Amino acid sequence: MAASSVDSLYFDNAADSEEAARLFDETKGGVKGLVDSGITTVPKLFRLSPQTASQYGTTRSKSPCPFAVPVIDMKDLESRRAVVVEEIRRAAAELGMFQLVNHGVEVSVMEDMMAEARQFHEQPTELKQGYYSRDVTQKARFISGYGALRRSSFNWVDTLLMTPAPSDAQDHLPIICRDSATIFIGRIRELGETLSQLLSLALGLTPSTNEFISTNLTTANLNYYPPCPEPEVAIAANPHFDTSTFTILLQDQVGGLQVFHEGAADWVDVPSLHGALVVNIGNMLQLLSNNKMKSAEHKVFANAIVPRQSVACFFMPPIDFSTMSTKMYGPIKELVSEKYPAVYREASLAALWGSLYPDLEGSLRNPVLARLRIAYDKEVV
Repeated sequence: MAASSVDSLYFDNAADSEEAARLFDETKGGVKGLVDSGITTVPKLFRLSPQTASQYGTTRSKSPCPFAVPVIDMKDLESRRAVVVEEIRRAAAELGMFQLVNHGVEVSVMEDMMAEARQFHEQPTELKQGYYSRDVTQKARFISGYGALRRSSFNWVDTLLMTPAPSDAQDHLPIICRDSATIFIGRIRELGETLSQLLSLALGLTPSTNEFISTNLTTANLNYYPPCPEPEVAIAANPHFDTSTFTILLQDQVGGLQVFHEGAADWVDVPSLHGALVVNIGNMLQLLSNNKMKSAEHKVFANAIVPRQSVACFFMPPIDFSTMSTKMYGPIKELVSEKYPAVYREASLAALWGSLYPDLEGSLRNPVLARLRIAYDKEVV
């Protein structure tokens, strides 16, 4: 694709943004394909309006928020379980995000995952085009601008979405990253089981009720953020709340991830710590916990220098597309009482999925959960 034809192909000849998105998808090259074509400006499909760029905050503040994301050490967990549970409870209740160290996932496993994920994204376009799809039922698919078809602009990111098999057999994954992904997914599953137990204990749930906190790894996203020629007018990941119960994130050393600190009314950098994994609470757990744990709003900056990578692993109830609109979830009954009545109505996964798309017209930070509040029509949330 010639650099001079990029704007013409995607915008000048497009009747509207939907057609522009379709034309972009038909290239099956993703954002990396645009960068490889030699573009020097951000195409309209990815360009934020000045108002949205200001709302999202596409550049770091000169006075960064003094608050820090908690770092929780899982070393000697058996003898320190009460301490770790309390640290998780506090972090999940106050910020909705924390970093884990000494979590049992070997650094070599994480490094191999990152290396092979990069190989997938940086291979020639024709070798990965076969995986490009927006069919949500496909178990391994390569897409670009994740979630963008319901937004006014695309995110500056390419993603390989993987739906892990229940067993260790991951034959549906691309060969180029299958070995590392299989091992990494297995280790993350183990950590997810441990974390779900710790979160349950932090909520005061007994072993007989902790099955409410999902240990099901539904999706692993291998994200690749190419260098952006105009990072001030684009965003790598728009401010959003995960739908998941919780998410375990592996990020590289480039940086760019931030989480919103409600108390400070400001964004906090999530630094890249060697060997650490980031955990953030999702909307599902805020709903299940009856507001005792907070879903973390987070975003990722675009940068002009080097590509950034991350691997996001989402834990939530198994996704059955035939029941996404009918199976309901609500506050765990053991967490509801006369003193602590239910905060939210029950909701389906289909309803909760809207959390990826902020209400750009309104002032609500988390419009999906806000609209599920039982007292929504009686209070400002």
